[in-house]
Amino acid sequence: MNNGSWFVIYYGMALIILAFYRLLDLSVLNEKFLLAVTFSGFFFILYDLFDFIFDKNVDSNKWLRRFWSFISANTLNFAAISLVVIPFLPFSDDSSVKIKISEFLGVCGIGIVILLIGLKAKEKMNLVLKISTDALCSNEKSLEKIIIEIDRIRNELNIITTEAKSDIENVNTLLTNVENIIEKIERDEDTENK
Repeated sequence: MNNGSWFVIYYGMALIILAFYRLLDLSVLNEKFLLAVTFSGFFFILYDLFDFIFDKNVDSNKWLRRFWSFISANTLNFAAISLVVIPFLPFSDDSSVKIKISEFLGVCGIGIVILLIGLKAKEKMNLVLKISTDALCSNEKSLEKIIIEIDRIRNELNIITTEAKSDIENVNTLLTNVENIIEKIERDEDTENK
């Protein structure tokens, strides 16, 4: 594993720990920090999307390799830099703008994640169908083995679909929790301002 992979792993673990700290009221997250985390997460999601898109085409084209290298480096850099820079940017006291941006990035990010889940499942199914078709054409005697393999893959896809639905429910729950946290922060700010 390269250093970038370790950074992403540690970053993800740190955010999970921070989320539990916030859940247990051991920490307080202000709107700027939530916006920074949302931006950072969105850039990581974009990196995954671009990785999926360019994965098939990069090897054959020198220009695409360079372009992918540029996009890859910059989305990961923006993800890291947004955590450091955004909390220190001068924002107006109007929290509705920060909340709208955070909500947009959160919902858009969830949409991209769901899109990626579907595209990856479709790609896997296409690969299975191609392998199955090639095997049928080359050897009629192996038909029973292919049917068993298709059933196994179909079961795996059902498991993936079930997990994806569970992940979507978890993301929706997380989004609701984030909205509740934002509402609590706003109420606390309103109470402090009174």
